[in-house]
Amino acid sequence: MRQRIITGLLLIIVVAACMFMTQSKWPMLELMTVIAFIGAREWLQFTPTSLSQHQRWAFIVGTTLLCVAIMFAPLVLKIVLWAIAALLWLLALYWVRHYPRLTIWHRTLPLLGIGALLLCATTSALYGLWELNQWWLLYVFILVWTADSGAYFVGRAYGKTKLAVQVSPGKTIEGFAGGLLLCMAVVVVLHFTLHPYNEVSMPKLLLMSLLTVLASVLGDLFESMLKRQAGIKDSGTLLPGHGGVLDRIDSLLAAAPIFALCVFTIGLL
Repeated sequence: MRQRIITGLLLIIVVAACMFMTQSKWPMLELMTVIAFIGAREWLQFTPTSLSQHQRWAFIVGTTLLCVAIMFAPLVLKIVLWAIAALLWLLALYWVRHYPRLTIWHRTLPLLGIGALLLCATTSALYGLWELNQWWLLYVFILVWTADSGAYFVGRAYGKTKLAVQVSPGKTIEGFAGGLLLCMAVVVVLHFTLHPYNEVSMPKLLLMSLLTVLASVLGDLFESMLKRQAGIKDSGTLLPGHGGVLDRIDSLLAAAPIFALCVFTIGLL
């Protein structure tokens, strides 16, 4: 636990420094590039086919360069990418619900394509939110952390009904409901206390937040399904006490593109 806390604090310091300590785009851009690189490397563990070194590096470098290119792309292209990612997450919901009866997704080429798409959508969404306003990027972090913490503590205290026993036996419907309610309470508080959250009407903010929290839970379940199918406990060992980078951003893989799509459409209409 001590190691987990220390690693968590170091991660918070690094991310906060990139977000708030400078107006230069380069620290945030470099952080997103590192996430894309390590995320692509860890994603290869989910594929059922053993790839050659050349194929592995082609995927890692190609995905990283694509993520960087999309971060510099016009906003309309990013919105299209986030919309495609949203449709993919609807499909992922179907896969999670029917696991392990349905594993048609467990093929090397489809998984590589899914990984590249999700990493590009996530890094471009995080970078796009930061460019818009650092506080909107912080907001999506708050939603994910609050939902995760609420689900953990409520689930431990009152959890009885399994949410997705075949994918993640530890998650319960009671924990999911507790995390969701806690998030909505936090949203109300933030709306009445902090700028720029009070610039968006309460119904819009609640709708965006609800969709984001639901997506974050799906992202967590989806990565759990990938790891279960691959027979691994963690996506990597880079972060002591936490596992790999994908283990830390599994919820953000779904939450960030959904929230960015909402902010640049629903929130700014």
